[in-house]
Amino acid sequence: TLDWARSWTNAGLISLALLIILFIAIRRHRAIERPQFPKGSLWRAGFRNLADVAWIVSEDHYCRIGRPDGNTSLLHARFTDLAKELETVDGAVLRRGHWAAASAVEVIERRNRKWHVILKNGPAIAVSAAAATDLRSRGWL
Repeated sequence: TLDWARSWTNAGLISLALLIILFIAIRRHRAIERPQFPKGSLWRAGFRNLADVAWIVSEDHYCRIGRPDGNTSLLHARFTDLAKELETVDGAVLRRGHWAAASAVEVIERRNRKWHVILKNGPAIAVSAAAATDLRSRGWL
């Protein structure tokens, strides 16, 4: 004969144990800190990590975005919007329409009274006078 009360009690205890394990797993998963990447133009273009963006150069109504591996993407977006999305990254606007991450900078050198930033896998950019004061305050120069 089957003892229905005992079967239902065992099923209830097993279900309760599974719910407790699931609850603990969900809480631990939420506790893991992830970098906050704003879901803007860069997110929609396929950039899922802040470290994926090495530099940005404005080209008319488009922006060329360089990756650390040397690949580039062309994105229809305003430069100021992209720079605002990358405010949490250690990077700076080098001149109008040019942004670079600190990790992408290979050398900063002075040529004929102007500062030039040479990027890894990217262009060499002349720094504007306004950006030079910002770079000094950041400790880049």
